Amino acid sequence: MKETLVIGAGWLGRQLIEILTENGHIVSVSSRSPEKLDTFSRVEEKILVSIKGGKYLFSKDISHFNQVIICLPPIDNYPDVIQSVLSSISKDANLIFMSSIGLYEKIPGNLDEEAQIQEAHILWRAEKLIMQRSSYVILRLGGLIGPGRHPVTHMLNKIDLAGGNQLVNLIHSWDICSLILLLQEKNIMRVTYNLVFPFHPSRAEYYSKAAEELYGKKLLFKSEPFENRRVDGSKIVEDLNFCYATQPDNWQSIKQKEQH
Repeated sequence: MKETLVIGAGWLGRQLIEILTENGHIVSVSSRSPEKLDTFSRVEEKILVSIKGGKYLFSKDISHFNQVIICLPPIDNYPDVIQSVLSSISKDANLIFMSSIGLYEKIPGNLDEEAQIQEAHILWRAEKLIMQRSSYVILRLGGLIGPGRHPVTHMLNKIDLAGGNQLVNLIHSWDICSLILLLQEKNIMRVTYNLVFPFHPSRAEYYSKAAEELYGKKLLFKSEPFENRRVDGSKIVEDLNFCYATQPDNWQSIKQKEQH
């Protein structure tokens, strides 16, 4: 069985750890926060991390893990941080890297994994480092939603919201967790996937409904031209027979609290 290290104990990393441990996998966690590490009771190892000179420094050797999931949000010196992580893990470890569709150019159309990239984007610079490895899976995630988390919370007290006629490109954390379990059964090397639910209403339509369902409030968007920009997450369905299962308008799943 794989011994997995999840690097990053935030909102998504915690859910990945929970789903893996619940399914009998051996999982360890690393974090810069001792307080966060103390909240994990079922992990194999708890590894404290510090950052010095742009490098990620682990309190224990991590070269024995044969699977590593990097679940770190972009921070200062992000490519340097990723390079230091890559230098610390085994060159033979299966690597899963959580990236974002935010690295694509802001152009209209149907954007698959071959779409134009913002060359200077720090996530792209990190991805290029990872692509030098012999084994990796890069997951370009849509906008994150899930238990206790939804982007509409940042819109509730604003007026004349922009971008109402843009399309939403979202992914629920439950689908990310399902994919991570599926990847445990596969032997995949050197591949990049978009992970976006095939559900693309306009931002005005979707977030207005979200505000009403989740908070009983109304949103007001500016009148702007329609922008047809949708990110295509179908490649992973074709390659792995993956099934997107949790609709972004499953409001009950958003209302659930994150488990600690």
